[in-house]
Amino acid sequence: MFGLTINEIRRLAFEIAEIHNIQNNFNKEKRMAGKAWFYKFLKRHPQLSFRQPENTSMNRIRGFNRENMYHFFDLLEKIVDANGIEPTNIFNVDETGFSTIQKKA
Repeated sequence: MFGLTINEIRRLAFEIAEIHNIQNNFNKEKRMAGKAWFYKFLKRHPQLSFRQPENTSMNRIRGFNRENMYHFFDLLEKIVDANGIEPTNIFNVDETGFSTIQKKA
């Protein structure tokens, strides 16, 4: 329910490089990628951006649990299999720009 900080992303990059034996110049003592790597990463991926975290409702937090996640992915798997949907045709989107409040017709 929280975004990642710059330092958390840098640590994650270090861990991924270590797990996959990817050669790098990351700081082994701090166990994190450098700031220069982070900003170059953002430059290589202009679709990524910094966003101010928004408040999350208690209902949304309560709904984000193991049982609901398993149910969601079981349902997704059934739909993907039944319709022959290829992974390249599955997109991750958020509700930015869409109203989540019902309006009277």
